[in-house]
Amino acid sequence: MSASEFEHALAKLCRLEGYAQVDVVGGAGDLGADVIAVSANGRRLVIQAKRYRQGRLVGSPEVQRFGGKCFIVHRAERAVIATTSGFTDAAQRYAALAGIELVDARALEAWARRADQAHERANPQYEHLSGIVAKVKNDVSLWLAGAPRIEEFADVIANIDSLRNSLVANALASQLNIRPLEHELRRVLRYLDDFVASRTTCASVIARLRV
Repeated sequence: MSASEFEHALAKLCRLEGYAQVDVVGGAGDLGADVIAVSANGRRLVIQAKRYRQGRLVGSPEVQRFGGKCFIVHRAERAVIATTSGFTDAAQRYAALAGIELVDARALEAWARRADQAHERANPQYEHLSGIVAKVKNDVSLWLAGAPRIEEFADVIANIDSLRNSLVANALASQLNIRPLEHELRRVLRYLDDFVASRTTCASVIARLRV
């Protein structure tokens, strides 16, 4: 990945997170800013990208140079230095004092995962599937509150398991990551299994479903 590709990858993360306006401005005369993003409520994010090989750390002088420009010149309300490597201890100390966020290689991976999840959860199809899971949890709670017969549990569990398989197939077709939703349905099944095995009570399962 080139330096320019890294800047554009950071810009993509900002867009996935929902920033309304994102510009890649890195280049000659950029005065330390490589990506500038503005949120829907007008909050201004300024990012400096450091595409370094592993082992080459961003030092305090580099962070200080960015700190001298990001807030005054670029009017940043949130200032970030992102690198494919890491930061020296001195750089981290200065950044903490100056209010600059440091994003190293590991934090970049976490940011990418969060951005993907935020993007998918804003997808209407994901919202639809999420609503189905919420309804299942509510329906199960109401059903349990009615003191159901133990013979009914096998059919309910089979129906929820079938729904889980259907959601997975739907997600694969639409290329959505619904692992959090699938996890919720697995929890419902586990709670019902615990009740059938007399390891819990209806009231306890209902309380768990409402968390």
